[in-house]
Amino acid sequence: MRVTRTTVGTIVMLVAGAGCGSSGATLHDASVVRTCLSEKGFPVEDDLDNPFAPSSRDFRISFAEADVFLSVSDTADAAAAVEQNVTAAAAVLGGSDADIVRRNGNVVYYTSSERFPDGVTTDINSCL
Repeated sequence: MRVTRTTVGTIVMLVAGAGCGSSGATLHDASVVRTCLSEKGFPVEDDLDNPFAPSSRDFRISFAEADVFLSVSDTADAAAAVEQNVTAAAAVLGGSDADIVRRNGNVVYYTSSERFPDGVTTDINSCL
């Protein structure tokens, strides 16, 4: 199953997500995360039409196997809501959230594939 942004965006419009993140969670700075990923050689670009959390702090990293999308929210609670929306959309499309979505503090990242490309989770977490 390949999750398309249009399909996922449509499903998100139908699914209301409410987050309940941790009040003591680490808040990551989008520019620091982006710089770190770029310095590791990842092709990071702005993702201004993120259907889950459109802001100027959303990024896309393109890999041969899939794209990985990062959304940097203002709070961990907002990130939890984004995570819940991605998870709900994946479930509707038959995917498993354990394979496609991750959250660390106020950052949610997810892939358009059935699972993350090898090593990507470790590399992204090293920038958080």
